[in-house]
Amino acid sequence: MIALHGYTSNSANTNRYFGLSQRVTRDRFALILPNGTRNPEGANFWNATDYCCDFWGSGVDDVAYLNNLVIEAGKHIVPDGVYLVGLSNGAFMSYRMACESMPGLLGLVALGGTTFDDPERCAGAAPLSVLHIHGTGDVVILYGGGSSNTGTTHYPGAEETVRRWAARAGCDLDAAEELEPLDLDFTLSGAETQPLRYRAGCAQGVTVELWTIEQGAHVPAFNPDRIGARLIAWLFAGR
Repeated sequence: MIALHGYTSNSANTNRYFGLSQRVTRDRFALILPNGTRNPEGANFWNATDYCCDFWGSGVDDVAYLNNLVIEAGKHIVPDGVYLVGLSNGAFMSYRMACESMPGLLGLVALGGTTFDDPERCAGAAPLSVLHIHGTGDVVILYGGGSSNTGTTHYPGAEETVRRWAARAGCDLDAAEELEPLDLDFTLSGAETQPLRYRAGCAQGVTVELWTIEQGAHVPAFNPDRIGARLIAWLFAGR
């Protein structure tokens, strides 16, 4: 499993937020916690899409970097698959790796970040399980999609992103099912998160889901113990 941080953040913060390392032994997985490149302002970033987040135009090849991390890890373990968990810029980067058909990639979790605006940038991507989590109150990466301040780069919304990955997996887009609401964000009352699942017709072993957090912020207030367990269980369901 590789956890990818958001813009200006780091791997340690992302690990704490999702509560991942504390579950390594219990759930039997290897965890890689990389940091992105530092820009001239000292902020860590991933060069994921034209929208996010190589704002200084470095052109750094993070696809090669992450693929090489998996190759290096393979010298010490025998992985049965690769899984990505990305937050914000890290979510954009997770989708970038899926678009590039990262070797061994079986599933990803993306929170508060989407993908290329142009679907052709992901043409030929291999089917994989996708869990997209997004708050409708996110003012950083809008739930419905958005553009840069200059209007020159764009990103699709959460629902469009999920439908694209469901379509790539051959899922029946008319057979999506709403599941029981979840209570994930402890600052919001009740079960505020509505899951939508695509499974009918999907490639074998593939599930695509959208968890919509009503009024949820860009970085929702999760309990690390609970969210880590839930996300790992979702990713490893077909393991």
